[in-house]
Amino acid sequence: MPYAPRQRRAEDLYREALEITREGVGVGHPSYAIHLTGLAGGLAIQGKPEEARPLYEQALEIFRATLPPNHPHIGMVDEHLGHLS
Repeated sequence: MPYAPRQRRAEDLYREALEITREGVGVGHPSYAIHLTGLAGGLAIQGKPEEARPLYEQALEIFRATLPPNHPHIGMVDEHLGHLS
């Protein structure tokens, strides 16, 4: 299977996971933010930083509101944001 169709499939699965998580725990939950970062990472790999950036920013906002300030998820998302072109 070529790489591009796999990326699209992964994107579809992340979007599905986001919807399930949204329905289960809501958009302010760290689990939702984790799925946002997964989708954002996939979009970044596909060369879509303009689509990835708002997802990373939303995840960062959720993490900052729900996790201690030194939590590794916060640093991870900050780092990923810094790598977007």
